[in-house]
Amino acid sequence: MSSSSRSPGADGFGAGTLCLVPANLANLLGHSFASPPCQVLCSPPLPACLRAASGQLVVMVEMDGGAGVGGGGEAAAARRWRLADERCDPLALETDYVRRFHQHEPRDHQCSSAVAKHIKAPVHLVWSLVRRFDQPQLFKPFVSRCEMKGNIEIGSVREVNVKSGLPATRSTERLELLDDNEHILSVRFVGGDHRLKNYSSILTVHPEVIDGRPGTLVIESFVVDVPEGNTKDETCYFVEALLKCNLKSLAEVSERLVIKDQTEPLDR
Repeated sequence: MSSSSRSPGADGFGAGTLCLVPANLANLLGHSFASPPCQVLCSPPLPACLRAASGQLVVMVEMDGGAGVGGGGEAAAARRWRLADERCDPLALETDYVRRFHQHEPRDHQCSSAVAKHIKAPVHLVWSLVRRFDQPQLFKPFVSRCEMKGNIEIGSVREVNVKSGLPATRSTERLELLDDNEHILSVRFVGGDHRLKNYSSILTVHPEVIDGRPGTLVIESFVVDVPEGNTKDETCYFVEALLKCNLKSLAEVSERLVIKDQTEPLDR
């Protein structure tokens, strides 16, 4: 998706931003048009990171018509997943993590994919942010408010308010899995005014070394219904863009905390 023209506002993008998007993808955003591509006046405009998500991100997409994330053994996993930009293949370790922890079984009307991010911060710090099911706004840029009753435990439900700029205002989400030993978080959408029906995600964090320092590999996969009028590719593209923004923000928050910890006095 790219912005073809705009009316500047206080934040650089006015209330009406002209976006060049395929008609079927516009349908995912709450618009309806006859033939792609088309120019749509997005009001409110799409968030900047959705228009141009960037950073050291790896988007793993399906090849040869394979269904789901993981499954099918090592050979199938290596064959099925590649980097979306095709500059290089995912590391064997990344592929193994996808095969081991990101098991989805999408049906014919669903799509599934995964996104990975390398973060220059230790696992315990990154996980301390990720596991806060009650406070997704700690790193998710689209969340304005979250309410959850009780403790963080499997079965807990949170009500999330979404910031303006997205085709939704609220989402009801259930915690399916929280494993502090393996560092696994799974969430399912059970309500809301969005179009991500039967959305389920798995997020895992794994230790690694980046530039000789403790780092973290974060992988997030999902399965979701394909809305009527959209293709699997369009739906995956949209969800991947959201996840890219979330993981980019997670990296920024985590790495800022690392710098803060390094600069604080020892006699605090």
